[in-house]
Amino acid sequence: MVLSIVLLVLWLIVAIVGFAIMSVLWIGVIGVVLFVATAAIVPCDGGRCGGDTL
Repeated sequence: MVLSIVLLVLWLIVAIVGFAIMSVLWIGVIGVVLFVATAAIVPCDGGRCGGDTL
């Protein structure tokens, strides 16, 4: 879980830097894609996917 949070923060920083420096805009796009992909995988940590939070 901690690794997932670290990755989310890392991808967010990469995206912000990429969008702040227009010459490396593609890095911002990659950062957003990786952030979304990581956020989609995080709920599956621990072997449970979906909304089983009862």
